[in-house]
Amino acid sequence: MAYAWNLRLANTLGLTRDEQRAGVGVYTDAITGKRETSDMWMSHQGHHVRSKDSSGQLGGQSNTYSMQLGGSVWSWKTGDDGKLALGIQGGYGHASGDSHSALTGYRTRSSLSGYSTGLYGTWREHADTQSGAYVSTSVLYGWYRNQVKGDDLAAEKYDSRGATVSLEGGYDYAIWQGGELKSDSLFIRPHAQVAWMGVKADEHREANGTRVTEQGDGNVFSRVGGRIWLDRKVSENQRVQPFVEASWLHNTRDFCSSMNGVRDCLAGDRNQAEVLAGVKGQVSPQVAVTAQAGGQFGREGSRDLSGMLNVAVTF
Repeated sequence: MAYAWNLRLANTLGLTRDEQRAGVGVYTDAITGKRETSDMWMSHQGHHVRSKDSSGQLGGQSNTYSMQLGGSVWSWKTGDDGKLALGIQGGYGHASGDSHSALTGYRTRSSLSGYSTGLYGTWREHADTQSGAYVSTSVLYGWYRNQVKGDDLAAEKYDSRGATVSLEGGYDYAIWQGGELKSDSLFIRPHAQVAWMGVKADEHREANGTRVTEQGDGNVFSRVGGRIWLDRKVSENQRVQPFVEASWLHNTRDFCSSMNGVRDCLAGDRNQAEVLAGVKGQVSPQVAVTAQAGGQFGREGSRDLSGMLNVAVTF
């Protein structure tokens, strides 16, 4: 189960969403008076994941941390106030976990760490108000160093690498306006995302001769759901946006490992419900911050509890 854990984590560490890059704040330029957008961002995420294997005899948990940062290197105005941007991104991720047998008490510890780099592109119909349609795509290539160690056994080390490609789209629509000078708005956003996960682990032979292979790369992940938030003006250059979001998640493949031909898979990842809540704020003309917490819940007690902090800074 530990090998399958590492493969799952290596593939999900490279999965990003538009909201991680859309911590971009809208601010009023002090000289020109125009509303501008920042394209420098940093995203920190932490996850606590629990799952069982397909036999129900093995259970496990892991803790992960990932950091992504990036910024646009090229942008082009589209229409009256639309924007198309191309950017570069990179990051670091680390995960550690353990799995155990309910029958024997045998425990295996696993870990991985590595880096990723890639490109992203975003188009927004109305960049100044962050409303209307948007399309966002991301390509990340990651390199990871993995380790698995069972009780009373030598540590096994191996590498994994590959690309994660994502396409996302949605529409931000104001369903209510109020407050002083109609400065407060209530928005809804239906959205959808599809991603191909191509991180693959090297075939490995343990010190005792056991041949280990892993399956699950090539999985197609999809997400369909919606977000609702209140955009409230606090001052001329400060806004706050509390939000809630719900989505359905689907994976086309299980993450599995095979040891001398005996196959074992993680359970509960095929279909999951996700709930998120948080707040996004423009705290100054130069700084925008987003904080959120949430969870993903599937069958067999599978769950992924997460927290995220995004920071966007203008220069």
